[in-house]
Amino acid sequence: MSTPLRLRGHRPRRGARPPEPQIVRTVALDRLSRPPADRRRTGLAVLHLLRCARQDRQATDLEAGWVLAQDPALLGRLLAAHRVGPLVHDVLASTPSLSGLTALTAPLHAAQLRRTLAARPDLDLLCRRLQGLRWTVVKGAAAASLYSRPTTREWHDVDVLVHGEDLPRALEALETGGAAVITPDWRRTADLALGEVGLALPHGTVLDLHWHLLNLAERRHAFRYDVRTVLHRRRTRRVLGLDVPVPHPVDEAHHLAVHATLSGGWRLGWSYDVAQAADRLEDWDGLVALTREAGTGLVVGLALQRARELLGARVPTDVLRDLHRRGRGWSRVGRVVTAWVPPQALEGPDWLSTRCYAGARGTSAHSLRRFLVRARAAVETTPPAVPDLRARQDWFALAAAETQAP
Repeated sequence: MSTPLRLRGHRPRRGARPPEPQIVRTVALDRLSRPPADRRRTGLAVLHLLRCARQDRQATDLEAGWVLAQDPALLGRLLAAHRVGPLVHDVLASTPSLSGLTALTAPLHAAQLRRTLAARPDLDLLCRRLQGLRWTVVKGAAAASLYSRPTTREWHDVDVLVHGEDLPRALEALETGGAAVITPDWRRTADLALGEVGLALPHGTVLDLHWHLLNLAERRHAFRYDVRTVLHRRRTRRVLGLDVPVPHPVDEAHHLAVHATLSGGWRLGWSYDVAQAADRLEDWDGLVALTREAGTGLVVGLALQRARELLGARVPTDVLRDLHRRGRGWSRVGRVVTAWVPPQALEGPDWLSTRCYAGARGTSAHSLRRFLVRARAAVETTPPAVPDLRARQDWFALAAAETQAP
């Protein structure tokens, strides 16, 4: 006869009733469970629609029938959670049998159009206020320009990378131009050595101003990610009708893949970005060389592997082999986790899948160690009653020091 499970360090009160057997379950089993079958089926329908969007075509009768057989409410929640509503909207609208489902995606599509219209003058402000500084737009708005129709890429803020030595001038120029720092808790920002700060731009766009593309200090120390190279070889591309500095294609594909994996890898919008960048990448040798310098081969390989498996991204097999050279074991874990917890079936971060991806490091051994010891932590962001201007200067000094030439 088995004995009831006792949590470590827990002592029941004297006279307390023992827990009911049916609710005594280990946390591990809860966290390793698969999504329900109906959620997996609906997620597969979302995946079919994304593949149609990738190929710029209508859904076939078989795909349309699969989509129509799903719960519309769950389908709508998954589209919103993965931030692919505007992208799928065009597929639904162009497929006669699915046009009735556009009620699920029309609000998401309209919201993105409003954000895009507001971002145009705010992006123009950035171009004027940051002129002469070392800066570039990354992710969101920049990634949208990789899509056949940029307004189908959902994004909620504009990310800008600025050289750490230019950070004080950039922030002062933006504040002079009407931007305002959001919850300016400079002491927390400096103590945690955060690599970004949020600002509200005059027309309502949220700006994430980065001095490093890895926001957390632990991640910056785990890799050799040199953002000076990203800024040095940036180039100009048309974004929202403006000529805007964006990363080199190799740096862009690298960052989108790193961001997708370290964010947990679960959101299909991230995998779609990676697939779009991979389809346009010509210098695969340059990407492999960059990952070796940065120690991000396994991290980038996981994102490319998932984008290829889910969305058919054109990633050469030998490239994946090179990227997984020091992490073949963990790449196999990634495949198993993708099959066990299909990302398209998730409405939010999953314990197993997210920690498998977000905990990836340079090798399988380091990734396993990180997976086992990683604790769940939340940092409260209560702004101080009085702004700590000394802490703001400490943060400027940190940004400059970490981006100086060795």
